[in-house]
Amino acid sequence: MTRRACLLGLDAPVRTENRTDLTTQSEGVLVVGGVMTPEDWAATAKAQQETMTRGD
Repeated sequence: MTRRACLLGLDAPVRTENRTDLTTQSEGVLVVGGVMTPEDWAATAKAQQETMTRGD
């Protein structure tokens, strides 16, 4: 009965906590928004690489 109640969502919700550490620099990840042309992507990748190597 306990398992069935859980599967049917009859129990109270379980509280969870999600954390993301944004203090460390990820290497090899390019953060872009929307659709970009290859030229725009290359310019953004170069600018982000320069920012990462400068430590900004």
